Amino acid sequence: IEPSIKNPKKYFINNVLGTLNILEAAKKAKVKKFIYAASSSCYGSPKTIPTSETEKIDTKHPYAFSKFLGEEAVIKYAKFFKMPNISCRFFNVYGPRLNTTSQYAAVFGNFLTQKKKMKPLTIVGNGKQTRDFIHVDDLTNAFIKLARSSLKNKIYNLGSGKETSINKIASTIGGKKIFISKRPGDPNRSCANISKIKKDIHWQPKISINEGIRRLFKD
Repeated sequence: IEPSIKNPKKYFINNVLGTLNILEAAKKAKVKKFIYAASSSCYGSPKTIPTSETEKIDTKHPYAFSKFLGEEAVIKYAKFFKMPNISCRFFNVYGPRLNTTSQYAAVFGNFLTQKKKMKPLTIVGNGKQTRDFIHVDDLTNAFIKLARSSLKNKIYNLGSGKETSINKIASTIGGKKIFISKRPGDPNRSCANISKIKKDIHWQPKISINEGIRRLFKD
């Protein structure tokens, strides 16, 4: 969120123009399936939890806006050019190969770095805010099923369908904790309604948050 506020142009070039470039290349190559990694940040602070794909779009910062414009391009190209496009709105993805180097890394990336360095876990706000964490293995399994399906011109939420507080994550990992001020644009709650994708491709997440944490921190 914060880097996009500081440098919005960079995000528009990457997420909007970059997506258009890939769409044009995919159209020219006549790809069999185009799946876009969209973002649940398009919902802002949704009124309905769990949040379905029909929830009002309310982008709160340039990152969310640029990702949503990319999705709009993907869906419009599907209509204009009869392309086999699908957009998946990612919730909080975690697992191997997390970004652990950036100061703006996601919560699991930060916690992993801090745990390895035996430093306190940094919690933004009071830690009571919830997120929908989906393990990358569950996410990629959904991608494979979508790629093999005949579906096109669809938008899906991709999450676990469960709310987990940041405090619960920190307690499961264990160790000392420190609290820092909340960042602008962060919603208090986040949880995906995943009934649409479960119904359409008979998929459901299999890795619980406890199992995912165990795998991530076993080394």
